[in-house]
Amino acid sequence: MRTKEFKPVPIGYKEHEKRQFELDLSTFTSYLNDFFSEIAKYIEVKDKNAFKGKFLNMFLDLFSEKYKSQFPQFMSLEKVLELCEVNTDKIKTLAFKISEFKIEIDLNTNEAKIPDFTIYTESIEENLLYKYASEIEKAIYDNKPTEITFFQSDLQRGFSGLLLYDFSTQRLKPNIGYIKGNYRRV
Repeated sequence: MRTKEFKPVPIGYKEHEKRQFELDLSTFTSYLNDFFSEIAKYIEVKDKNAFKGKFLNMFLDLFSEKYKSQFPQFMSLEKVLELCEVNTDKIKTLAFKISEFKIEIDLNTNEAKIPDFTIYTESIEENLLYKYASEIEKAIYDNKPTEITFFQSDLQRGFSGLLLYDFSTQRLKPNIGYIKGNYRRV
């Protein structure tokens, strides 16, 4: 007996998560640009990717390497930073804020790896449920007589939440929450 092979079907898109990612990426690149422009006043940065995961420590290492011969050996690094008028508070704050983000990015080009925000089915049953919901939605709008008024809320209740009214398209569409098993009637 031959079984059907499961193939995920795209059924939706995570718009909110995409907008949040774009906002986070914009903020992240802003912090990165501020950090690298601030440290460029004191050291030369050839490969920004070397800073990944250790922004503050890498800056301190490169800074001490550059300036250790210009100051007495007994002088602490903090004192050298102070004498060179390095804004350590700003650099520490930016390094801390950068470390809070979990976005994969090439620091040299500021190009990020963009995740897939598409919602896919996870089983054959979800594929069938989505297919049936799409066919019902298509049948409602393709075969609708012009003199009959449909009340979308009644249709939505009649299909027990399988279909959901989309205000942007002003049509019923398959309810992703119902298909994924997250929908509960109250």
